[in-house]
Amino acid sequence: MKKIIVIISTLLVAAACAAPPTNREAAPANANVATALSPAVTEADAIAKEKAVWDTIKNKDYEAFGNMLDEGQVEVTGEAVNDKAASIANVKVFEPSDVNFSDWKFLSIDKDAFVVSYTVSYKGKYKGKDFPAESAHASSAWVNRAGKWLAKYHQECRVKAAMPPPARPAEKAKAAASPAASPVMAAAGPDPGAFPAELPAS
Repeated sequence: MKKIIVIISTLLVAAACAAPPTNREAAPANANVATALSPAVTEADAIAKEKAVWDTIKNKDYEAFGNMLDEGQVEVTGEAVNDKAASIANVKVFEPSDVNFSDWKFLSIDKDAFVVSYTVSYKGKYKGKDFPAESAHASSAWVNRAGKWLAKYHQECRVKAAMPPPARPAEKAKAAASPAASPVMAAAGPDPGAFPAELPAS
């Protein structure tokens, strides 16, 4: 009888060791695969997110604007480098109108980050005063934080008129031959518009 109990116990232990793994062990691996396969943001979605930020500014919805920014957000302008608090303060005195976008470029970094760049044209008010229409080249970096897309970085620089092309050799020769460049004119004295090298003693 004892031999039979020992044999049955041995068979049960062997069967337990040979049993296939349960579904509970496979679940984490499948969850990781599903996470890895989650799609990156599309170009259309990225552009829509950037336009939505501008809409919050136009609508003076500063709470929604702040909620679209990452806590460590940085904004770079010609005037300053701003953190999130300064960015929110600045949009409160900026009232854009007739906002138009062009030249969109989209760069997917990975499934949790992307960059968009574009040209934006607008007019409106700044600190209550009207300003004429102007354009800026802009770019923003976005990050996915626990399923929510947030703007991490924004940069703008005003579009300036193109520099004139350099003078051609024939134009340089003509300028050198003009009376204004002659030694006689140069001997007449210094340029009255030039900054004096030394002020007279009082």
